[in-house]
Amino acid sequence: MRNILYLLETNEEQRQQLQKRFADCSFTFKSKHEVSDEEIRQAECIIGNLLLNQLDLCENAKLMQLGSAGSDAYAAALSESVTLCNASGCYGPAISEYMIGVCLSLMLRLPSYRDQQHLRAWQNAGKVSSILGSKVLIVGLGDIGSQFAIKMRALGAKITGIRRNTADQPDFVDAIAALDQLDELLPEMDIIASCLPNSKTTEKVFTAKQFKLMKDSAIFINVGRGQAVDTDALCDALKAHEIYGAALDVVDPEPLPLNHPLWNCGNLLLTPHIAGGSNLKLTTELIYTLVSDNLEAYLKGEPLKNVVDRATGYRKHQ
Repeated sequence: MRNILYLLETNEEQRQQLQKRFADCSFTFKSKHEVSDEEIRQAECIIGNLLLNQLDLCENAKLMQLGSAGSDAYAAALSESVTLCNASGCYGPAISEYMIGVCLSLMLRLPSYRDQQHLRAWQNAGKVSSILGSKVLIVGLGDIGSQFAIKMRALGAKITGIRRNTADQPDFVDAIAALDQLDELLPEMDIIASCLPNSKTTEKVFTAKQFKLMKDSAIFINVGRGQAVDTDALCDALKAHEIYGAALDVVDPEPLPLNHPLWNCGNLLLTPHIAGGSNLKLTTELIYTLVSDNLEAYLKGEPLKNVVDRATGYRKHQ
């Protein structure tokens, strides 16, 4: 029997499906906090994210299929004898809809109206803006950025995407650019969305300089990694009204300390890294399908989806 350690959340029906589909395998269903060292050592395939300090225990592992899109920490720490796959492609629907939600909320001044509701104040909060005709810059045009681009373009926005490969321009963007062109693009953009993964090249992409280059009517959204943004600089920019508003699902540090000034910034929507979590059933279903199909491909010796390039921490181009 081939030992499969399954760390992702499952229900009884899914566990039965897995055991039926892979009858020649022995499954251990545990959370990463409950699993024993011996269970990790015995596993040939690990489905889900171990704690980083547990990676040295993967003595017999041949495959680690993460339940997260981010994989840079695992790419750096996991033995290269273990094939590493991530769950990129499963989070785009949820996170792109979150991005549209917070964008519209800020553009239509909905947080102000919620504040007024609590005060029982019936008054006009002021002028609003529209997605129609807006210029949107998406920094990181992977799965999440691409799905956001498609939806925003359908709503009438003009899309510029920044990504590593600028040779091919997808048909759902109006222009494509490299990261070193960021500063020259920022002054003309109405909405700037960071969908960057964490890597050495994406740390502190947005600093005080970049926020000063933005319009005072600009909206900044970050759903990638908090490390891409200088949190204090963003806080200063919001307080000085250098930009109109921001929506953050990720911050640095995380969780945000209780005494951090960002909590008190006006026109900020702050959520606790939940946009791509398990709150949306579709997300968990997409992950379950991906990991199940990849497990079958591994057992049959077939090509795997979402294999991570150890040098970059990104999934390899397929």
